[in-house]
Amino acid sequence: MHGRGCIYRERHHKTNSFTMTISNVLIAIAMEAEASPFVNHLNLTIDKSFFPPESPFQAFRGKHNSCDLTVITNGKDTVLNTNVDNVGTVPAAVATFLALQKLKETDPAHLLINAGTCGGFQRKGAEIGDVFLTTSVANHDRRIPIPGFVPYGIGKIESTSVENLASHLNAKLGVCTTGNSLDFHEVDSHHMLGNDA
Repeated sequence: MHGRGCIYRERHHKTNSFTMTISNVLIAIAMEAEASPFVNHLNLTIDKSFFPPESPFQAFRGKHNSCDLTVITNGKDTVLNTNVDNVGTVPAAVATFLALQKLKETDPAHLLINAGTCGGFQRKGAEIGDVFLTTSVANHDRRIPIPGFVPYGIGKIESTSVENLASHLNAKLGVCTTGNSLDFHEVDSHHMLGNDA
């Protein structure tokens, strides 16, 4: 943490680069149990006015040094009355979109972090406790076997270049392959390999 913001990266004219201060960070965490230690450690407080009242999503806000932090969670299921955490790509996408739009009204987020528990593959050099920054994201269980729809189903999108940030943080780089199922099927493994994960 340097200067007035959370993170900075230095670049120089010779490398066609710049210096950027990151002072407003949005952190998306699906499950309350994953978010609570972080929220409590940083003494963030709930902001009940952040999301529309009809949504189940929650926002916790505060500062770390001079950096504005917003942690969002997907809230609990009230539609089926299971009261379990809303997990999966749909609640995560909607909560993140709404949060980015809300922050854009006053001070846009400089950095979005999708944090939480995930898996990695030893074949790609992953070990327990590693931190990864994404080179791209893709779906591995959105199979649409209709001509022309396969690339849409996979939905692979390249990430913003994060090589310098990864070097600064001593993080690894890799593809984030995602889905809505927590069980494992061979067809998912096939698609994960196809996504270079």
